[in-house]
Amino acid sequence: MVLKILSEDDYNGLNDVLKAEYVKGEDDRYYPDVEADDSGWAFENVGNLRSTMAEERRRREKWEADYKALEKTLSGAKPEDIQSLPQLKRKIKEMENWTPDDKVQVRIDELKATYDEKLRRSQREFDTGGANSRRADQAARYEDQRLQGCWPS
Repeated sequence: MVLKILSEDDYNGLNDVLKAEYVKGEDDRYYPDVEADDSGWAFENVGNLRSTMAEERRRREKWEADYKALEKTLSGAKPEDIQSLPQLKRKIKEMENWTPDDKVQVRIDELKATYDEKLRRSQREFDTGGANSRRADQAARYEDQRLQGCWPS
């Protein structure tokens, strides 16, 4: 609410509650009843406003702290990782009802899938000659160093 400087006619049109908030000045106009305090000019009854402002400051500080923590958590995260968060939340809710044996079995299955993939990659590499070509490279380097006198015959 804005309290304005009022003329005599405007003041007389106010209800008694609002009239109590005004004082008559030397120029016969009515001014809001304010007084100076340590922080400048203030209306008399601002206790609720100050407590509300303090609460809002605390909320903002908490929000900023939470935001910084989330930003730190997500820094370096790939967009596809962030997009998979809803799926992970669903998985966690699903896992809450699992027994310990279920959890162990899922972990075993995950490890088995990981090692199966490593085995397939290794087999493909071997089939394409990757392992053989590395052995051949190592043998050639050894022979080269031996011929240069770095290794005893």
